Amino acid sequence: MRLLGVDRLSIGKVFALYIGFVFLGGSLLAPWAYWGVHSLSTVVAVPNSILSSPFHRYVNRMCLFIAIAGLVPLWRRVEGHSATGLWGCFPRERCMDYWRGCRLGFLSLACLAGIVMAAGGRDVNTAMSPQSLAIHCLNAGLSALVVGFLEEILFRGVLFRGLCKQYSFATSAGVSSALYASLHFFHRPESPPLVEWWTGIQTLAAMGSGFVDLKLFLPSFANFFLAGLILVLMFRVTGGLWFSAGLHAGWIFWLKSYGRLTVPTAGAEGWFWGTSRFIDSWLATTVLLVVGAACWIRWRKGASYSLPNKGGM
Repeated sequence: MRLLGVDRLSIGKVFALYIGFVFLGGSLLAPWAYWGVHSLSTVVAVPNSILSSPFHRYVNRMCLFIAIAGLVPLWRRVEGHSATGLWGCFPRERCMDYWRGCRLGFLSLACLAGIVMAAGGRDVNTAMSPQSLAIHCLNAGLSALVVGFLEEILFRGVLFRGLCKQYSFATSAGVSSALYASLHFFHRPESPPLVEWWTGIQTLAAMGSGFVDLKLFLPSFANFFLAGLILVLMFRVTGGLWFSAGLHAGWIFWLKSYGRLTVPTAGAEGWFWGTSRFIDSWLATTVLLVVGAACWIRWRKGASYSLPNKGGM
């Protein structure tokens, strides 16, 4: 039996091959990107912030590059039509959902940051100048806008919808959210002293070492998984990706800003209050549960998006 040109039994394999290709390709391209940037610095002026970037960032960026490049072929394989169908998930008349999502995402983590600082878990970074603060907020805002849309297209627009062709809503939501959490939960290893062609693979393995460390694994993984479920829910009940993309963007802004806007407080318990990663605290779990409940209450009477769902809600 075939679904839009994809054999039922091959849907999971398509995603597995895609993910494997992203990680293997990104880890193999990372050394070349590293060498290219440092070679370019001998010809033109390259900012020190780029030259001093840890090697694991090259692995991250190359994996992201391949993921984006493979998004259109993946969509065509799963959906059986052109990539323009990706935007079918975005009803134009619902575009205000994006700003509502942004507002909820931004305010929810702003409240979390305020609670942590009021309780003495972290302090405000007073060393930042107004100019550097403005530049950072601009960069973080642009990054949140782009990454929010890209990740929603990949994880909810393609992965979740593709899984719904074969599995129930609950299974599809759980699998896609677990994968979303897994890809965001990586350790940040030290840069190697020497970069060889296989260094990217070694670094990728070191980045996955956090999965065997319970204190690193929880609550970070649980929080990313919960965030994925909330984003799936909003995609399901709003009829498009606008709200979830906005919610995602609001969260990303704070995830990229918290470590710059705050500094650690001596003696604070990081496992409860979290670190500069912001999402690695049990307090963040509580905030996400509140956000999830608010989303469900706000939209429970709205029309649900019609998915190619085998098992229903």
